[in-house]
Amino acid sequence: MAGNLFKRLISTLISLILVMSGVYCAMAEDDIDGMISEKEQIEARFEQAREDLAKNEESVSLKEEYKAALEEKLAMLSGEASEISDDIALIENEISQKNTELATAERKIADRMEIFRGRLKDIYMSERSTAFWEILLGSESLSDCVDMMVLLNGVSKKDQQMIDDIQAEMDIIISMKQELSSKKDELSRKSGELNSKRAEVNELVEENQEVLEVLYVEAEKARDQLDQNNEQLIALENDIAAYYAEQKRLAEEKAEQERLEEERKRLEEEQKLQDQLDELSTDSDQTDEDIDELLPENPDSEQIGAGGYVWPVPGFYWLSSEWNEDRTTYNHGAIDIAGAGIYGASVVAAAAGTVIYSYSGCPHDYGKEYSCGCGGGYGNYVMIDHGDGRSTLYAHLSSLVVGQGEYVFAGQVLGSVGSTGHSTGPHLHFETRLYGEKYNPMLEY
Repeated sequence: MAGNLFKRLISTLISLILVMSGVYCAMAEDDIDGMISEKEQIEARFEQAREDLAKNEESVSLKEEYKAALEEKLAMLSGEASEISDDIALIENEISQKNTELATAERKIADRMEIFRGRLKDIYMSERSTAFWEILLGSESLSDCVDMMVLLNGVSKKDQQMIDDIQAEMDIIISMKQELSSKKDELSRKSGELNSKRAEVNELVEENQEVLEVLYVEAEKARDQLDQNNEQLIALENDIAAYYAEQKRLAEEKAEQERLEEERKRLEEEQKLQDQLDELSTDSDQTDEDIDELLPENPDSEQIGAGGYVWPVPGFYWLSSEWNEDRTTYNHGAIDIAGAGIYGASVVAAAAGTVIYSYSGCPHDYGKEYSCGCGGGYGNYVMIDHGDGRSTLYAHLSSLVVGQGEYVFAGQVLGSVGSTGHSTGPHLHFETRLYGEKYNPMLEY
């Protein structure tokens, strides 16, 4: 009797533990739903910040290229302005030389004119007839007289020719000086235009720099936001991992309690069977077959690990990538189901459960050798919690027909096969997990 009382107490305690575990699990499920929702919000903000940063960096690149072009143009204008300034200096030097030459020629003419004026004055101061008779009477012969007259006229013509030559030289100098002045004026005009252009380019450089400063600040803010979101994501993922670890611990504890309960029942059955065998031992009419019917079935006679999951893409069974496939930097933690004509095929739930994750915002539905970043590389995806720590994930969908929080049945359509996220072509990326740990999905089939 005391033994029966002890057994009842143990049974009651086990039941109480199971009930409390159920209450805790319900509370924990509410917590994980909140964490998952918060994680999705942070991921959305992370994605937006990443897109903003990409746009900002593109704008910065364009503005920096524009700045380099402006600075190159400014350097070219400065070089041209420097050359013009040098040309102006040379022309001013030439003008100065021409002014000097012109002054020298003017002095020569003035000196020659002074001499010529003196000679004319002397001639006109004397009487013409007297000068003539002096020349005539002073000559020893007619030939000397003619020579003296020619000499007198020759002196006058020579002075006039020299004056004419100097005047011609002055005209040339004046013409060259005017030409140099015109060149200087033209160069000065060009210099003014270049200075105006330099001022305009300088203004553009300053405006562009102001825009760049704003973009630099925005880029820094976007990077800070990404860092902050990343820290929050890491913290949440740690919390989610801790949740699954706790779920695993509780499940193991529950399994142990259930094992103890089964052991208790087995002992009771064995005791009951032993009592029956003791009663039969005195009855010679009972056969071995009658006794065997009373023994419990061998559990090993049942098929263990046969699965029960529904195939996620009915009609398509070729695996383009198997479980644990070596991909150089990592091993594939899923199977990829593909085949001709699979694009748009229906994806169904492998088992009943609740949708705990879903993402349907990826527009990049085409094959690519890189990750577009959507859904963390999964693209459009669905994750279902089947209870007891089991979950499945379906990735790279073209579209979804279920959302987070919905309860789905085994075989219910979740969406269509696509090539969103990091996908080289249409296929279904199918994962199975136990308490968050990935394992070979083919063990379920």
